Amino acid sequence: VLDGCARRVIELGKAAGIVVVPAGSTFPNGNDLNDRNIRIAPSFPTVSEVSQAATGMALSVLVAATEKILQQRGEPVPVGTAPQLR
Repeated sequence: VLDGCARRVIELGKAAGIVVVPAGSTFPNGNDLNDRNIRIAPSFPTVSEVSQAATGMALSVLVAATEKILQQRGEPVPVGTAPQLR
């Protein structure tokens, strides 16, 4: 995902009910310096569950990237979104 957005994507996915391992968990000590790595590793989901989760994660990536770009431009993030980027 866009640098600096992985934790936010996980946060948004979690808010939507999608369970994913923590951002950066594939790095030593879970420390992804660029905050851009997400690992999706379903156990035994149905095809429907995978489809729903993929859609939810894609939307989470879109929202997190949009927030980040708006923040970088100094523009306000729309009201009603989940908590602000850290």
